[in-house]
Amino acid sequence: MSESEVTRYQRVRKQIEAERIVGLCRKDLADNGVLAVVEEVCAAHGVAVDVLLAPSQMPGVRIRRVAAARADAMHAVREFGRRRHETDRRFPPFTWKELGRMFGRDHTSCIYAVRQARSREQQIVPQESVA
Repeated sequence: MSESEVTRYQRVRKQIEAERIVGLCRKDLADNGVLAVVEEVCAAHGVAVDVLLAPSQMPGVRIRRVAAARADAMHAVREFGRRRHETDRRFPPFTWKELGRMFGRDHTSCIYAVRQARSREQQIVPQESVA
């Protein structure tokens, strides 16, 4: 095989692996009942769910807009789990490890992303000035 055929084979293999990972993440989100939350955040950011869940090695995934949408989706899912736990104690809130598995990321990436989303959220909400 020539070098271009090997490179093309590697690209196709990465694409197949990425599609497998996205499929597993989608299934995990649907099983936990939060796929609708993620779809809503994606629609607000104008990002496809498959791009949001794709591995970071794929082209177009490390764009700031996609990263911000992913962070907001993680934050929304975490809050959804927390609210669901408050109303029905049978459902424990999502752990960082579970959140990472749902998005195909490491749990520390989820911690960082949720912190970033919270800080952006606080910057958007105007602080009331005390006069």
